[in-house]
Amino acid sequence: MRLDTFNKLYPSGHPRQLFTNAISPDLLDAGGNSLGLCGVFWVPMTIMGRKFYHEVRVLKHLTEDIIGIDLIHKQHLFYDPIKREVFFSNDHSNSVISIMSEVHLPALSKKIIKVNYHGEPN
Repeated sequence: MRLDTFNKLYPSGHPRQLFTNAISPDLLDAGGNSLGLCGVFWVPMTIMGRKFYHEVRVLKHLTEDIIGIDLIHKQHLFYDPIKREVFFSNDHSNSVISIMSEVHLPALSKKIIKVNYHGEPN
């Protein structure tokens, strides 16, 4: 969340700040520049009538507010590109594919990679 958005939402006091044991004390943009992490806060949210709390990182040098992939996964949010709408999934049976080590693929290349599948057979 942008710092100015955060200050507009909480002009007279901030929600509870969380302390993380992250390896890096800051977040970086694609060019390696600091995004100016101000802190991580436990923020109440409402999306389409559903209320919940979520960890929000407040950043000084962010240009737009972003819904992170962690929130999308945790709340089972989906995006319909045809209708351009966000919606909650009624099906909570997610499947995950994972690998044991990092794999780098050159652009436009093909490679067979052994993966682990965690989910339902269908």
